[in-house]
Amino acid sequence: MQYTKEQCRYIIAELDSIGERELYHRYDEMLDECYDATTIGQLTYDSSYVLKCCDKVTYNCRYADWLDGEIGTSITDEINGEYYDLDEVNCLLEDYDSTESGDKDDAFVT
Repeated sequence: MQYTKEQCRYIIAELDSIGERELYHRYDEMLDECYDATTIGQLTYDSSYVLKCCDKVTYNCRYADWLDGEIGTSITDEINGEYYDLDEVNCLLEDYDSTESGDKDDAFVT
């Protein structure tokens, strides 16, 4: 979704962006939910940990693919180099739009 400059300023001012650490955490959670843990001897490792340690290139490539798939689904396109939670942005913009239309109505009535 495309946002106006005013909407972008409002989003940046009102919401905390999703940091890179949080994005990787979400990616790891997805991997761990989709794939079973790996057991070596008596030790068990999450699938995200195994992939990250054994094949860092594949881990990063699949992260990039996952991130592309999440844009527009659960996170926004980059706004000023940052990502934001899409649900939070939608709720915020609903309030913003209702405030904007309320201001327009007031201005029109006056």
